[in-house]
Amino acid sequence: MIETFNLTINQILMMFLFMLAGYAFQKKKIGGDSVSTVLSALLVNIFLPCVCFKSFSDNCTVKGISENISFLYAGIAVIVFAFFLAKLFSKVFGEDEMQKDVYMYSFLIPNIGYMGYPIVEAVFGELALFKMMIFVIPFQFMIFTYGIYVLNPNKEWNIKRLFNPNIIAIALGILFGLSGLKLPAFLDKAVISAKGCMSPTAMILTGFVLGGIPIKPVFLSVKSYIAAIVRGILIPAICFIIMYLMKIDSEIILITTATLAMPFGLNSIVFPEAFGGDSKTGASTCFISTVVSIITIPVVFALLRYFLKF
Repeated sequence: MIETFNLTINQILMMFLFMLAGYAFQKKKIGGDSVSTVLSALLVNIFLPCVCFKSFSDNCTVKGISENISFLYAGIAVIVFAFFLAKLFSKVFGEDEMQKDVYMYSFLIPNIGYMGYPIVEAVFGELALFKMMIFVIPFQFMIFTYGIYVLNPNKEWNIKRLFNPNIIAIALGILFGLSGLKLPAFLDKAVISAKGCMSPTAMILTGFVLGGIPIKPVFLSVKSYIAAIVRGILIPAICFIIMYLMKIDSEIILITTATLAMPFGLNSIVFPEAFGGDSKTGASTCFISTVVSIITIPVVFALLRYFLKF
């Protein structure tokens, strides 16, 4: 348990160094306003798709899919249950309809890609990452359907959003994994190199975005701290207890709880900003949630290791 706590907190502290670098870049105006645009483009179009492709192409065999299809079913069940939890908490925390929409998304979708993937892989291994990617497929679907809809003040959505680089990379990874196709050596090395860039770049981007909001009022917001505890402790604890009492497979409980323990995602800032909505609420809650997760994630992971005997 102590070993898991130390491993997790060391991983998170390492990631936070990159976040602090991004934060300093924003405050010192290093690189100009285009930094976040460039980093976001690299993440969305290159680094994160490479992570998705590599994980699925290496692990997605017929046997691998048949043995892990239960993670997809679990993901569907959890996202449905989490929807009702998010609906409840959004009514408690939101003061108007726009805030309720931001809290709705934030409590429904944790920071999967930028924090969840690298932390789970570092602590529990590449196979756990593959299982997590299967589990979060319903979450990915919700991000680009309901997520875009609820964070858009005009309540508009386009089906083209589903055909994004991450979904395409997953589809190609499944194709390569099932067929046994292999990339040329030089291209495979390029994908591995790009995969390694994902976590540092994501945290630099996180720091850069969070560096653009006023700090003092954020740290004085009691509501943001309570929301961070709900996101990082209460929601995963509720799901853990229910699944534990139902005697669900321990690996499914592990992946579910680890995923839900992640802080608020950056999309609660990015989507409203793009659509002219309320980005301040997302920025405030995301900042505090990310800071609080330095403690909550190692505690949750250590408790998972203790109760599930991994």
